[in-house]
Amino acid sequence: MIQSIVQWLLRNRALQHVLFWSLSFYILLRFFAYSEEIATSDVVYTALFHISLLVVVYINLLILIPYLLRNGKYLLYILILAIILIFGIWLNELTFNNLGDWLFPGFYFISYYEWKDLSQFMLVYLSSSTLLKLSKAWFWLQEAERRLEQLQSEKKEAELSALKAQLDPHFLFNSLNSLYSLALDGDVRTPAAILKLSDSMRYMLYECNAPQVSLAKELAYLQNYLDLQELRNSKVDSFQFETNIYNNKLQIAPLLFIPFVENAFKHGERNSIRIQLITKEKELLFSVENHKKNKQPELHEHHNGIGLQNIRRRLELLYPEKYQLKLVDNESIFHIHLKLYDI
Repeated sequence: MIQSIVQWLLRNRALQHVLFWSLSFYILLRFFAYSEEIATSDVVYTALFHISLLVVVYINLLILIPYLLRNGKYLLYILILAIILIFGIWLNELTFNNLGDWLFPGFYFISYYEWKDLSQFMLVYLSSSTLLKLSKAWFWLQEAERRLEQLQSEKKEAELSALKAQLDPHFLFNSLNSLYSLALDGDVRTPAAILKLSDSMRYMLYECNAPQVSLAKELAYLQNYLDLQELRNSKVDSFQFETNIYNNKLQIAPLLFIPFVENAFKHGERNSIRIQLITKEKELLFSVENHKKNKQPELHEHHNGIGLQNIRRRLELLYPEKYQLKLVDNESIFHIHLKLYDI
């Protein structure tokens, strides 16, 4: 609530000026008064004293700061500010020696302060107005940076959601094809396969909404996928999945491995697929290697399906400067190596 009040006050420039000069008038009125009881002459004197202050402050706010200080012309700003200070002292003396008699006849004011005292008044007001102006500019800069960070964060979340939305139907489509094949053959493993698919879908729908999940959950999801793939082939050793887990409590982005594995099953010979996952204290190594079916030509990334394109974009968003992704793509072998560090 306090921040909202401050933002509202900063947006209302007229109110800011009214509050500043009202406070200034009250302070100087108490300073100039001869007694506790405020006399009319005290009010008039304070009003006359503010004329030179107003002129000096607004020359600084409307001309010197926007055109000199903000453009980095600091030496010229200080030089002209000194001239304005001298002008303010002269204007104060002119106000009380000449202008006061014309504006308020009968009071006969004179300038009580010498130039040294007047220069101190002017310096205080020039410094205060400059600091307030710069403070307000700094506040708006911080607010703009905060909004930019918020927009970038929202954009990042929207992009990640879109990428995962593309990935999930891909997995579901492949899994349903596998179940369809089992059902056509009347395979007794069909109910178990449906249960694994159910677990996988539950993971994607409920667990993957978090920005990070435990490595154990991601491994369980990956194992379900591999089990579903294995049901399509009678060979137990149709592929290799090796793990060496030092830290199973690592937190990683969900659905990080599956596009690489899907790509291997789509384009590789099943008995050549080798998947390896190694973790250290704050480091993760993941690799997938497969021989291509019928010695396919090199598979450029835009031919590798939505998955690999998505995962590269996700890595850029989630692990900037904290990942390495290497691809070996030749006539017979496709090998992908992912390294995450400082996770």
